Amino acid sequence: MVFDGNEVLKNPVNLSQIQPNQCVVLPLYDTNLFFNHNLELDGVREDVYYELKFEDGKFITPMGVGSPPQSVVWIIDTGSPLTWTICKPCDRCPESPPFDSSVSRSFKKVDCYGRNECIGDFQCDEYPSHDCRYDFGYADGRAVAGFMVYDRVTHPSSRDTIVDRLKFGCTNNWPKRFKVEGPITGLVGLNQDPESFIQQFKAESFSFCCAPEHSFQQSRFILNAPTEETSSDTVRIPIRDKKYSYHYDLTLAGIAVGEDDYVAVEPKKINNSILATIDTGARVSWLPQGLYGRFRDTFKKHMLS
Repeated sequence: MVFDGNEVLKNPVNLSQIQPNQCVVLPLYDTNLFFNHNLELDGVREDVYYELKFEDGKFITPMGVGSPPQSVVWIIDTGSPLTWTICKPCDRCPESPPFDSSVSRSFKKVDCYGRNECIGDFQCDEYPSHDCRYDFGYADGRAVAGFMVYDRVTHPSSRDTIVDRLKFGCTNNWPKRFKVEGPITGLVGLNQDPESFIQQFKAESFSFCCAPEHSFQQSRFILNAPTEETSSDTVRIPIRDKKYSYHYDLTLAGIAVGEDDYVAVEPKKINNSILATIDTGARVSWLPQGLYGRFRDTFKKHMLS
């Protein structure tokens, strides 16, 4: 895909030119997305490095939750705000043990009354539970429901505190359309919503360094990754200001098919902004119907030539 390098398309950026092991850096107080092959990590705190794995079409990372820390493995999702994990007691439990709040000294339910903490998309249950409930739906039709809580999040290796009082969801019913395979116990929401993990951490940026599949290199998820341009390998793409959307949106200029064919977005559409959202939680890509039709026809022609 080719994205708008600036407002007048003088320097469009072709993502096919980006190497598979380049780092993707999402700065939260800037307006640019960076792809960098040689990201300098000197001086970055060790407690914000996370092992990142690609499993069953999802990026996953381990974390520690509670006091003492209990191991959780969360899907990395840049397209949503809500962080949630499976909690005891649970139905359709995953292979890994669910989070047990009864043994965490720092666990606390979100106050439904008195502190104005259960607001926005959350709703208070009636007496006697008074739980702050959530019922969150995803673009692909999946949904998750439960109640909101606070607890400490720590680094899985060093056990240093990352967020002392993270607000996240506990669910006692594993979502029906989420596969219960592998070590996954929940999901961490990384968009720019005030309730997201990134905003609660108060990160200035975060990065994915994704090694090619079957590579000996280690993929990483890094909080507060440097955003300066450190080498000629850096590719810079503007993202939409978060005052318009909490998603990480890029302006789509067109789609390259092979080396010679190119499906351009109509100029009038660019002015109205056909936006592509960076969503690591989605397994497929969607295109507007008209653009998809032209891409399909070009792809067929390319395959038959």
